[in-house]
Amino acid sequence: MKYYSDFTNEYVQDICNALNNAGFLQKPYDKPFDAKDFKNLTEFIKHQVLYTSSIFEFLNQKGLVNKGRCPFTGQQIVNNKSNYSYLNRTIYLSPEGCSIMQREDDENYKKLFGEPPPKRNNLSANKGCFGLLACIAVIISICIVLLT
Repeated sequence: MKYYSDFTNEYVQDICNALNNAGFLQKPYDKPFDAKDFKNLTEFIKHQVLYTSSIFEFLNQKGLVNKGRCPFTGQQIVNNKSNYSYLNRTIYLSPEGCSIMQREDDENYKKLFGEPPPKRNNLSANKGCFGLLACIAVIISICIVLLT
C-alpha cells in the first residue's frame, strides 16, 4: 500500500488488527486483512472500511474510522466539511486528503474504463468531497465485484 504519512500506516494497521482479531475476513477473498493487499488508501477506505455496513459499524464503535486526524496526511481535522460518504457512512479528511482521494479515484476510473472520468466541479474544503466520488465509488465497486 502507498503510505502518505506515518499516521496512514498506523491507521491501516489498527484497522487490520481490529478486523482480524474480531474474525472478519477480507472480501471477496475470504482471507485475513493485510495492508499489503491494497494498492492505496482510497481503495482500502472505500472497499474495506465503508462498503460493508457491519465492518464500518464495528470500526466506528471502536473509534477507528474517524480518529480526529486525516488518514492520508495525519493532520488534525478542524471541521467536518471535508469528507467522503457512502450509504450514510462517512469518513472525515483534511482538504489535502480529500484531494488525494479524488486523484486516486480518477486514476482508478481511468484504469477501469480506459478514459478520464467525467469532468466535475473542483470541490473546495467547504463543500466536502462526496458528490461525484460517491457515484464513481459505486460504479467502481460494482465493476470490481463483477471482474473478480
